[in-house]
Amino acid sequence: RRQIQSLTCEVDALKGTNESLERQMREMEDAFGVEAANYQDSIAR
Repeated sequence: RRQIQSLTCEVDALKGTNESLERQMREMEDAFGVEAANYQDSIAR
């Protein structure tokens, strides 16, 4: 029973880490999208 509780805690913590990393990844994708658009803009001129 104690092991189940411990593993449940670990799973919950990892879910939180996962959500945080996914959010970070989306933010980076957005930033790189803007950066790439700026480069394309510069090339087109």
